Amino acid sequence: MAKAKVNRTKIKALKVREIDARAEEMKQAIFVTYLTIFVGIIPMTAIAFGTLITNYINSRTSYRVIGRSMKGANDAAKAALLDGLLLFANYVDEIAQGNVDILIDSTLPFTGQLIGSGSLITNGAKATGVKGKSGNIGQLTTSCQPFVKGVRYHAILVQGSPLPANVITNLNGQLLLLTGVGVPPYVLNLNGKRTKSFTNLIPGTAYYVYYILEGEGVVSDLSLAFKIIAGE
Repeated sequence: MAKAKVNRTKIKALKVREIDARAEEMKQAIFVTYLTIFVGIIPMTAIAFGTLITNYINSRTSYRVIGRSMKGANDAAKAALLDGLLLFANYVDEIAQGNVDILIDSTLPFTGQLIGSGSLITNGAKATGVKGKSGNIGQLTTSCQPFVKGVRYHAILVQGSPLPANVITNLNGQLLLLTGVGVPPYVLNLNGKRTKSFTNLIPGTAYYVYYILEGEGVVSDLSLAFKIIAGE
């Protein structure tokens, strides 16, 4: 069996609305969450890679607002960010050497992911590409990257600030939301759908959404949070 590795084809096929989110997740994984795993000579600094993400976001916004005159700049920023992701693909493969756990930790797509959702979640997979947008007054919608077939998607929407670090889940599906230790108001959506609508929120208030995967009897850890403003 071929050794698992980062899937360059899937990176190049990322949709324009998800490239920046996937890049930010990888940046968080490599430069913050898994510092003891991702060591050695890294292709570029966190600041340099963050600049590629910011340039892409700004150029895409300009292209949407101003129009075709900004297409060249948008295409260039997109190509630069994808090239950066591909540089990190080579780096992650050198670190992982086929180790699926490390590939999962990188958040990058990888080959040989036809195993069941339960195995992936047990090995540390969690929802990626979390995003959302404002809706009508007091409303917003959220989504995340598709996972493997048959998985269910749950979400926690937290008012005003991210969850504290002591809020955790485990493989059995237990969610520890401690009271009296700074947990802000929150809303749960347990309908299993990937795209979710939240209503009756405080207009103009910032909310942080986290996704949780459920598959084959096990539950993932919380995704990275994504900040959204409720419609006003």
